[in-house]
Amino acid sequence: MYREFAGKRREWTHHLHLRYGPIVRIAPNEVSFASREAVKEIYTSGGSGFDKARFYTLFENFDLPDAEDLKMMKELSYSSSLRKQYFQHYYPRLAKVLDKIASLRGRRAVGLTPRYVLDTARDAAVSPHTVLHKLRTYEPEGSDYKAAASECMDHLVAGIDTTGDGLCFLMHQLSLPASQHVQERLHAELAANSAASLDDLPYLDAVVKEGLRIFSPIPMSFPRVVPAGGKVVDGVWLPGGTIVSCQPHTLHRLDESVFPLPEEFRPERWLQEEGAAERNQLFFAFSAGGRGCIGKK
Repeated sequence: MYREFAGKRREWTHHLHLRYGPIVRIAPNEVSFASREAVKEIYTSGGSGFDKARFYTLFENFDLPDAEDLKMMKELSYSSSLRKQYFQHYYPRLAKVLDKIASLRGRRAVGLTPRYVLDTARDAAVSPHTVLHKLRTYEPEGSDYKAAASECMDHLVAGIDTTGDGLCFLMHQLSLPASQHVQERLHAELAANSAASLDDLPYLDAVVKEGLRIFSPIPMSFPRVVPAGGKVVDGVWLPGGTIVSCQPHTLHRLDESVFPLPEEFRPERWLQEEGAAERNQLFFAFSAGGRGCIGKK
């Protein structure tokens, strides 16, 4: 819990894997894995049966104050609300008390963006083909549209924050003197194939994948719950209710037979035929299975 509040869980978990290997018990009821076998069993095998853990209630939203465009922009650009969400997750009653105290003092208890999303979900005039219109049709008569707004909020965060972070990290890496040869090769490919589809440019694809490998926008664990009756994950039997997870940061680094020199930015590794299947099986930037990120396509 301390490392989650301190923003160090990813690094701490990775350090444990470096010390103990691909299977690590990180809490009395939680096990972290870093292997192809575990990814397949937890996230992809026949629907897997591994439901999302309570961690994902962090992405439930609303009951918030008014918003202003400039303050909202600053909040989206510079604010980190994950620590507050952790507090609400672990201490929900205390969080509500503190929010009420803050509102009585005239302070914002929560962020600005959710208010804007909720008002838009309730009142905005939208075309029938839009996602918001379709979400509204599933709300019961007299609904406050919070379910639709929460879904839109998730789309906002998933579609903007992750893309922006991934591009920011990649642009920074490409700007470094050590990446000059990558810039030159990428520029040459783009210049020689100006009419080609971006999907048909292998080096561009390799650069993007290497950027996502080293700088995954969501590098931390994706927790799931072992179904009732227990399951075997990577040769280890676990009782029902155990939280299990894999994290991109470790999957993209731990097995150096698959990713040699894992901390180095080397797009060329994705162009090699040897080991391609293993690399793609451990590539976890979008998670995997039916609940993987739809942005992958």
